[in-house]
Amino acid sequence: MKKLINYLALIFICYNSSFSQSVLLESFGPSFNSPVEIKNAGDERLFVVEKSGKIKILNQNGSVNSTPFLDIEDRVSTNANERGLLGLAFHPNYPENPFFFVNYTNNSGATTISKFSVSANQDIANDSERGMNYRAKVILPAMKSVAREVISKYLPEEFNTTKREEIQLEIESRLSEKLADNYIQLNDVLIRNIKLPTTLEEAIERKLQQEQESLEYEFRIEKASKEAERKRIEAEGIRDFQNIVSQSINEDLLQWKGIEATTELSNSNNAKVVVIGAGENGLPLILGD
Repeated sequence: MKKLINYLALIFICYNSSFSQSVLLESFGPSFNSPVEIKNAGDERLFVVEKSGKIKILNQNGSVNSTPFLDIEDRVSTNANERGLLGLAFHPNYPENPFFFVNYTNNSGATTISKFSVSANQDIANDSERGMNYRAKVILPAMKSVAREVISKYLPEEFNTTKREEIQLEIESRLSEKLADNYIQLNDVLIRNIKLPTTLEEAIERKLQQEQESLEYEFRIEKASKEAERKRIEAEGIRDFQNIVSQSINEDLLQWKGIEATTELSNSNNAKVVVIGAGENGLPLILGD
């Protein structure tokens, strides 16, 4: 096996020697100050990254633009060998998305990755970065803008009552779209509190109180109306009962009921006084102790 490996190595060396080419280095453009990287953005320009904190444009004819593409020397620390402006990456859809990212060591010694954008002049970038301060520069402005747009569509009394969840969902949807343009993923939005001016809060409370009083009056009226309806139905039932009973009572029924009562009294062991009734149908009246 060892002999086979040595044989293959020998073949590779012979092959490589037979096809070797000479390389000639030719100077192109002026010298740069500690260049660490060269990038291309899809056109004829080359972007040379200098460790000190500058990115310069090297044109196709070998000239260098007098104004750097980006200059952040005041933010870059170079007091050690592995510190400085160390990397550059353009957005995959550049220049449609005119953003790029740089990796550098800040003055505190921390590694920082920041996002920059290109100005109206394609050869000069905006030096306003979106790195460690992205919360203040991207998220908070976007959140305030979206919150104003959404809340302006609702009535003040709806903020903390019926429409609170709807407002929260709409803010989340619109803010997620806005932050996606800056490559920030939004997972959730929670409205902790909505603070209104004191006079407005007092006015809302008075209005809500008056609405509750109005609902209370309506409830009382409805309750009284139902009570009146109940009594009317009860009276009609009593009236109908009396009509039915009065129609079924006649002299024969009354005489029969009198006989039954007299019979029950006569069976009592108590002493009795019998008063004979008058007329043909008069029933005796039995009085006891």
